[in-house]
Amino acid sequence: SLVNSNQLALRKDTFFRTARDMAQTGGITPFLKGINPTLGRDLVFGGLFTLLRRSFADKFVDKEADNVRLIRFACDVTAAAIATTASSPFNYARNIMYATPSSAPSQKTFAIVGKLLANASRRPTLALQARYLQQNLKIGAATFRVALSMAMAASTYDLMKQLIGDHKSEQAEHKQS
Repeated sequence: SLVNSNQLALRKDTFFRTARDMAQTGGITPFLKGINPTLGRDLVFGGLFTLLRRSFADKFVDKEADNVRLIRFACDVTAAAIATTASSPFNYARNIMYATPSSAPSQKTFAIVGKLLANASRRPTLALQARYLQQNLKIGAATFRVALSMAMAASTYDLMKQLIGDHKSEQAEHKQS
C-alpha cells in the first residue's frame, strides 16, 4: 500500500518525539545502548571475513581456471558464514541489551555471553549443547543469507575494481597514442 504524505509526516513527528523523549529521560545513554557488542560484532566479522576470504582465495583459487569466479564466490560464502557464526555471540548480547528495559541495570557483553555458554554447558551432551547455542545464536537460514549477501557484495566490488582498472589502462593507452 502507498503511504500518503500525512502518514509520512506523522511517522516523522513520532520519530523525533520519541528521540526527544529518550534524550530527556536518559540523556545520551539510550542512544549508546548496545554499542560495545555492536563494535565487537563488526570487528570480529570484518576481520575474520577479510582474513578468511584472502586465505581461501590464496589456497583454492587458480587464476587460470575457467571457473575462477565461481570458486572465489564459494570461498567468499564460506568465509562470510564462518565470520557471521563467530560474531554471533556479540549480536546475541546486543539483542539482549536492546530487549532489556531502560529501567533495568545495564549488562556487560561478556556477562551475557558467559551466561549463554553456562546455560549451554548444562545440557547433557555435546550435540544438545551445540543445538542450544545454534538456536539461541540464531545460526541457520539468516547466517546463509548474510553469507550470500556478503559474497555478492565482494564479487561486485571485485568486478567494479577490475572494470575501473581496465578503464584506466585503456585511458592511459589512449593518451600514449
